Amino acid sequence: MTPGLAEPEGECYPGYYCEGGVDTPTPTSTICPVGNYCPEGSYIPIPCPEGTISSGEGNKNITDCKPCPPGRYCTPDSSQTGNTLPCYAGYVCTGGSSVPNPTDNIMGYICPEGNYCPNGTSIEIQCDKGSYAPRIGMGECDECPAGTTCPNKGMNVTVPCPSGFYCMANTTDNGEPCLPGSFNNLTGLTTASACQPCLAGMYCEMPGLTWPTGLCKAGYVCGGGAAVDEPGDDGLNGPCPTGHYCEAGTSNATACPRGTLNRNTHGAAVNDCRPCEPGFYCGSTGLDEPTGPCEERFYCPDDAAIDVPNPTDYPCPLGSSARRKRLTLWL
Repeated sequence: MTPGLAEPEGECYPGYYCEGGVDTPTPTSTICPVGNYCPEGSYIPIPCPEGTISSGEGNKNITDCKPCPPGRYCTPDSSQTGNTLPCYAGYVCTGGSSVPNPTDNIMGYICPEGNYCPNGTSIEIQCDKGSYAPRIGMGECDECPAGTTCPNKGMNVTVPCPSGFYCMANTTDNGEPCLPGSFNNLTGLTTASACQPCLAGMYCEMPGLTWPTGLCKAGYVCGGGAAVDEPGDDGLNGPCPTGHYCEAGTSNATACPRGTLNRNTHGAAVNDCRPCEPGFYCGSTGLDEPTGPCEERFYCPDDAAIDVPNPTDYPCPLGSSARRKRLTLWL
């Protein structure tokens, strides 16, 4: 600056602003700051217009103000300090936005269903498997609730848990299969306990069944929850007990009729109940041993179902020795 001047020598250069009392058109202490521009002769920085911001220092013209970057919005106040601000959660800012929640589809738009948009999003993000976004404008996805599944990305509705399975929260596939010995013919189950025990008289062999596999085999009792057609004894299912027979699909063993017995397990039909042993009678149902010996003056043959100790159809003929034979057999 020349001493004793009556007028300033000239205007401050573009990219700088001169507050007064400076002796150079390019004062380094007042270079135009980030977010502003300073045309020739500026005495204060001019903030970039809304939706724009300048990068770096020393910007000279409004053309140096560029659109606000994606995911951010810019106001004159924020540009004045050289800052951009993150757009609100639930919105997408595509660039040049002057508001935090644009909906004009130019500066940006509201987050669509099936997606989430956290703060500062420049593009929506699909919900991961196991979650969904049922509404527009969501900043985060909801977890897929129990009883449903979300097997794909970007879902805006859930799918009911399929039959044969149960689904806990955040399920991403068919869920967990009902175990062998159980089934489920309903949708929307939430826990393993909701799976139904296999029906009485039937068995459920595989996991994930919607209906029992079939009838249990003859010679077995299936009281419920059987996983195989020839179950071992678990207190509810098992081989048909002695004194009984069990046809296919039996849920309760059938007692052998009076006059018969069955010493063996796995009885499959009434024919497995044999006539009471010779010299003895079987006075009740469900026997695996005779009730006792027949009385004197009567005999009990091996081909007859004798259910009383004195069968009138079988009196001993005069002069016979049936008593001795009967006693021998009993002993």
